[in-house]
This record gives sequence, structure tokens and C-alpha cells, in this order.
Amino acid sequence: MFVAVISSLFFLAVACLLRSEPMRNLPLLQPISFYFFAEAAWTLLSGILLLCWPDAAQWASFGHYALMAIAAGYVFYCGCSVYQAHKNPDEPAETTGKEKANSATND
Repeated sequence: MFVAVISSLFFLAVACLLRSEPMRNLPLLQPISFYFFAEAAWTLLSGILLLCWPDAAQWASFGHYALMAIAAGYVFYCGCSVYQAHKNPDEPAETTGKEKANSATND
């Protein structure tokens, strides 16, 4: 349990560092910080689960795999979005519904 708490605090510190003001301008660090938040939470919950039910190690591993697959998919999606934005810098970004409504009333 001691290792789970220490590693969870380490993951939380990394996630907070990635969400700090100087790092916010780098595009892929935001989703990676969510990954570290998820890893911190899961490490702590998995340690508590294994402390209460030692036979639950297999299910904790499956849960970890699923959570990390979701987090990795989110990071991959954000990476593809950043790549697409840098690939076509001349194309305007998609506007939101409010911006479209405002531009339609101003025309």
C-alpha cells in the first residue's frame, strides 16, 4: 500500500506540473495530464482494492488496462487533432454554434 500511495502522489505531482501555467500552451500536455490524473486515481484505488481483497489482482489489472486504453485513445485523438491543425494552418477552425448564430445575425 505504501508503494501505491507514493506512486499515486508522484503521478498527481506530474499531472499538476503539466497543468501549470507555463505548460498550458503546449497542445498535447493537457490530455497527457489527464492520463496522469487517471493513473494516480487508479493506482490509489487499486492499492486499496488489493489491500481489502488480495484475490482481486486480476480484476484490478483488467480495470487498469481498460482505463489506460481509454486514456491512450483520448491522447491519440488529441494528437491527431493537433497534427491536422498544423497540417492545414490556412483553413479556418470550425466555429461553434454560438459563433455561427452571431455571424448569421450580423450579416
